[in-house]
Amino acid sequence: MKTNLTSQEWLDQGMSVLFQQKYDEAINCYTQAIKIDPEDAKAYSGRGFVYYAKREHDKAISDYTQAIKIHPIYAKAYIGRGNAYYEKEEYDKAISNFTQAIKIDPKNTDAHVGRGDAYYEKEEYDKAISNFTQAIKIDPKNTDAYNNRGLVYFAKEEYDNAISDYTQAIKINPEDALAYIGRGGVYDVKKEYDKAWEDVRKVQSLDCQVDPEFLKDLRKDSGRDK
Repeated sequence: MKTNLTSQEWLDQGMSVLFQQKYDEAINCYTQAIKIDPEDAKAYSGRGFVYYAKREHDKAISDYTQAIKIHPIYAKAYIGRGNAYYEKEEYDKAISNFTQAIKIDPKNTDAHVGRGDAYYEKEEYDKAISNFTQAIKIDPKNTDAYNNRGLVYFAKEEYDNAISDYTQAIKINPEDALAYIGRGGVYDVKKEYDKAWEDVRKVQSLDCQVDPEFLKDLRKDSGRDK
């Protein structure tokens, strides 16, 4: 790797190796960019994302915080810090960061989905639904929003609404394994076992693993193996 690079070249190099999941190399690249330009918020944000990918969430939060100090209206950094707090199960802090990102960039679907996920974990289901719905209004093809709203409807035992959301996600992306898994779980609860097994087979055809515990329950509930 060349060492006589400009700050931007280090950023570009960091992004390149990040895509290859060479996380330690990526951290080095972003660190070199910071040494050249300590006021580069993108370098801190980029390194923060790598730490997040490595599940070193405290380091990620530290870097995102520095990025925000440099650039107080950096929505991406607030979202990154929110995601890190979410993984630490500090949901109120996550919500605060996602909310700030939304104030800066009201049409940022990642912020709405992230805040919806945090509200779901707090069992504030109506607020979660509101956030996922807003994300869908902004981007009607956002499968994450449909899948996550489907999960909330499932928790609220609004099974038909859950099926509708999972089905919409599948219409948008017919290879969305998470949507088939979610919908299959709802069909199991509704005792529509033929449909549940159909979704399981679809997931397996996509070379994705089905939760063994779910398969065990479905076999027991339906009285059959497939």
